[in-house]
Amino acid sequence: GIKLKAEGVTIYGPTGENVYMAEHELGEYHEDFLFQEEEIHFYGFYNKLFYIDEHHAPIDRVMDYYSEQGYAVELDGETLLAVNDTMEIEIDFQYLIYEERYFDENELSLIVQKRFQDIEGNYVPVEEVVIRYDFLPSSNIRYQISEFTVYNKYEVYRDKELIAHYVSEEILYNTGATTGNIFQYEEIEKRNNKLNIYPNPAEDVLHVELPFNIKGKITVEIYSVVGQLLSSSEVVAEESIKINISKLPKGSYVIKCGNEKEVASKIFVKQ
Repeated sequence: GIKLKAEGVTIYGPTGENVYMAEHELGEYHEDFLFQEEEIHFYGFYNKLFYIDEHHAPIDRVMDYYSEQGYAVELDGETLLAVNDTMEIEIDFQYLIYEERYFDENELSLIVQKRFQDIEGNYVPVEEVVIRYDFLPSSNIRYQISEFTVYNKYEVYRDKELIAHYVSEEILYNTGATTGNIFQYEEIEKRNNKLNIYPNPAEDVLHVELPFNIKGKITVEIYSVVGQLLSSSEVVAEESIKINISKLPKGSYVIKCGNEKEVASKIFVKQ
């Protein structure tokens, strides 16, 4: 578990003397408190995300995990992006940042970002930022409200034994959370995680929109519904590509687009 110290803040002078001490106003909670079981579960999950052992690199393990959960996954350096129909997850393994972006009908509605620090091999939270997006009812203008929480002082326990102690330098000037900060809305578009084709049915030209993680030189293949390869070509991936299907007989087909890492497919009808 992770034990959060919440009793106060102490400032020491250059020779170590105690020059200032203040106690947090926590209502009825004046003692240390433990995170709830659900939070402890999630912090264990983050430890699995970032932990490196002699057998497994964490990035490969996490990519496999999200792929198995049905996400479209891309790795850019040490940053992993996983996208499904309603959310995006971005994990920065270099700077230990975990971010979730939630979408409602492709409109961004919520961002939750957690920043971690390696404390003797245990990845514990040092900061959390929550950004909520909404519309002003009178003018329908979008805005965002940000809330910041800084975890200044805590201890890490394993089987009731203290294994790590952490005190942030920010304890000298930040005692907890700030809320209600309003910012101008910044447009963030949801990434496409599926192979989209239109029109469908099509007559002569099929327009193909690729998932965000299929890039560079790709192979486009068309199969019959029984699996016979009918055509294959190499193209450079763009936001939208055009495929000439004028020579195909009327019927149903499967189009596959992909590179060495990712492949996506979809059924279309030639009319």
